[in-house]
Amino acid sequence: MDISPGYVRSIALRDVSHGDLDEIDRWGRAIDYERFMSRLSPFCYDGTLEGLDDDYVWFVITTTRGTDVGTVWIERKPFQKEIGVLGILLAHPDLFGRHIGRLAIRRAIAEASRRLGVRLVRLHVRRTNRRAISCYQHCGLDITGTAEASFADGRRIPFHRMELDLDHVHVLPARSGSASGLVLPQELGRASGK
Repeated sequence: MDISPGYVRSIALRDVSHGDLDEIDRWGRAIDYERFMSRLSPFCYDGTLEGLDDDYVWFVITTTRGTDVGTVWIERKPFQKEIGVLGILLAHPDLFGRHIGRLAIRRAIAEASRRLGVRLVRLHVRRTNRRAISCYQHCGLDITGTAEASFADGRRIPFHRMELDLDHVHVLPARSGSASGLVLPQELGRASGK
């Protein structure tokens, strides 16, 4: 992977295209995604990209060097269009813990707010996925519930529901030059120099 060591300071997002789908599938296999997550694409993805910008935003995460390193999406919850459901996949374990997820999630939330009008972002994360939980908390999401998913094969997977109310953050204009796209309440004093 053509990426410098250490924390990543800047990323770009570009809309997913059909040409990206095989690569996303390879990324999922490379990290054994089923240990961390249930899917590699938005629930409402039907094999076409017809719902893009109506029902969901879906991006490829790219480094400043132009290397594709993952995907992130937010989709409107059916019958609750003001709620966006977040999903993210990084392409390789070497990318974990490098702030790529933080940057991508914050940018994707800002885009979903602008394009879809979502006012609350929600996700479910396995309780054992501590790294992801920490990343989501750094993006402003709070644990708002805990439950367990049961499967036909008898497996039970405990998870947290995490949410971010966008009425409590400042979404920056698309061309603001901000690396993150939004400012969390705890950052307001730092952003203004207070």
